[in-house]
Amino acid sequence: MEAILRVSRSRQHALTTALRVDMAYLCVDVRTVLSLLLAPLFSVIFQGEAYGDGFGYRMGVIMTVFTCTMWVLTMAVADLQNGYRLRGIIPASRKSQVAARYVVGLVISVLSIAMIVLIDGLQVLVNPDWSFAGNLWAAPLGGFCTALMVALIVPTGYLWTKLGGLQVTMMVIYVVALAVSILLSILPASVTRGLAHAANAIIAQRLWLVIAVLTTTVVAYGISYVIASRIFASREW
Repeated sequence: MEAILRVSRSRQHALTTALRVDMAYLCVDVRTVLSLLLAPLFSVIFQGEAYGDGFGYRMGVIMTVFTCTMWVLTMAVADLQNGYRLRGIIPASRKSQVAARYVVGLVISVLSIAMIVLIDGLQVLVNPDWSFAGNLWAAPLGGFCTALMVALIVPTGYLWTKLGGLQVTMMVIYVVALAVSILLSILPASVTRGLAHAANAIIAQRLWLVIAVLTTTVVAYGISYVIASRIFASREW
């Protein structure tokens, strides 16, 4: 029993240490944290008849998801620049080190939901006709998209041994995200309202929706974790 407790404490310590390194990666540059504040600011600036109905809100949601996923990319770049988790400085198992990245990813996903709720609330202040509850569906959707992007970026970040390869891969993801952002921004208001009605109809089935979202997230994280662990193992010295 004592041996089991020692192993449990050792794993907990390894996970905590890895989490601290990940947070240090994120907070090393204050601009990384402040970048998230641009989303609510831009959502207010670009709100009004001149930009179309809901344009600022869509921009704010997209910026929030994109910024949060770029935080995960920041950690991947720091990993590569520092020799994959600083090698011997963190004598923890690779499973704990990789698991820490997914824990941070979940926290970032929850943060993206909170920021989108904030952006939705700001729209009420600048547009009295704005429906807070009617547009709240974008918050869980944004968090779900962030979580899926984390599942994609983490193993991709471990895949490359040179920074150039990582940058090219992430540039492809960036271009695709930018194209989708532009497409969503120029959608007619009628199409946007149609998507909102469809989303509200799906959200009405709350139980099945929650089950589907949780199942998809767990499966995506499980597959991503297995792949990331194997890639990370091949990169260790």
